[in-house]
Amino acid sequence: IYNYSGVFPDTLHEVLDSATYLGVKDDLGKFQLFKLKNVELDDDVVYVAGVSKFLDDMEACAVIPDRRFTSRLAEPILGAILSYTGWTLGVVSSVSTPVDMSLYYISPLEAIKKVLSTWPLEVETEVTYLNGQITAQIANFKLRGDETDKRYEYGVNALRIAYKQDRNNIYTALIGRGKGEE
Repeated sequence: IYNYSGVFPDTLHEVLDSATYLGVKDDLGKFQLFKLKNVELDDDVVYVAGVSKFLDDMEACAVIPDRRFTSRLAEPILGAILSYTGWTLGVVSSVSTPVDMSLYYISPLEAIKKVLSTWPLEVETEVTYLNGQITAQIANFKLRGDETDKRYEYGVNALRIAYKQDRNNIYTALIGRGKGEE
């Protein structure tokens, strides 16, 4: 989840109240789109929380019915997964080990998690935007462990603990699968 807090002009709070997505440029200058989950006003500060449009789309856009891959590398499997979504496969780092993989009635997000647990890849997304329209949504899969010059540290001296419950992904339909016999 992307969190941002800062001082905004008064009119921006009104715009954010009616907005569905928020776009920002990341550290590399690539445009990222976030689906807004929560907007809060506290004195002069507007707190915005959102989830990447890529993750939101992968979680709820489709169900992969039954795809089986025999002795395949990551690129054709990822291409097949993304074909169920509005995203395009960009660059995929070379991985040398072909595998067998079955995707059976799972979301594209679960399928991508399966690929990422098989090969040492991580996803980077990019949205191109022109004249108020999204022109491309690209997912690049690169080898994990690239040098980023960033360090994340977790400690035990928490100043506060907050509990939040997300009710955004409540589904009301079931998909029959049958016995699963061929």
